[in-house]
Amino acid sequence: ESTKLLYIYNNFVDSTFKLYDSIDVNDLQLKSEYATLKTAGFTSRQKGKSGIIKNRYSSSPITIELKNSPPSKEAARAFEAIKKIGYSKITFQYNQESELNTNTNTLKISNGSVSLKDGFDLSYNYSVSNLNNLTDIKNVNLDEFQLRFDDNSILKRVINFYATEVRKTTPDKVKKELATVLTLAPIMTKGLASELTGELSSELIKLINDGGTISIVMQPEKPINLSVLTDLQNAERSKEEIGFSAKAE
Repeated sequence: ESTKLLYIYNNFVDSTFKLYDSIDVNDLQLKSEYATLKTAGFTSRQKGKSGIIKNRYSSSPITIELKNSPPSKEAARAFEAIKKIGYSKITFQYNQESELNTNTNTLKISNGSVSLKDGFDLSYNYSVSNLNNLTDIKNVNLDEFQLRFDDNSILKRVINFYATEVRKTTPDKVKKELATVLTLAPIMTKGLASELTGELSSELIKLINDGGTISIVMQPEKPINLSVLTDLQNAERSKEEIGFSAKAE
């Protein structure tokens, strides 16, 4: 089975790019009449030994500066919305480490992070197992999942934009409407979906009203099949069994 996974992985790599030891990009600059992109660079390191393939990716801040609105109507609307939200200059950074073990059919993602300057910081870790049959994603098991979102003004910016530009109302009214929708979410679902949305909704309301951070964790006692998560309303599991928790602060 591990040979099958390694074969699938190598086929994927060979179909996209040659297997590499390292990639280094330094002082990258891309320019067009619509935007410019600049970064001091990024690196990717890959090592494979005895069926274990490790990859570490890290980037310097990447800055995209919007210039002239593009000709496509859809793109132009998105372009103008991003500028009005306050991101005529977008600076973000991305890092992640992964370990694919073809002996045990497991994949671990660690130290994952995406950050947007004056926007948010997002960090995540997760691990999955039973990767020997990738023809159906429902065969895969989730061993652990952790996500943390730190709001650094993006919620306020988006809510203010939606209130003033789309709804022609106040940010407070938009917050109340969002709270109403989130409060109704658990009632509109059933089973495990209702349990999860019940806890998540109340924490999201806190985040929307007060800003701060929200953490979402899933630490099941035993690995859970992804089919449970794709059909939450009919899943015969409890919130405690899958180790789910959400906390805003």
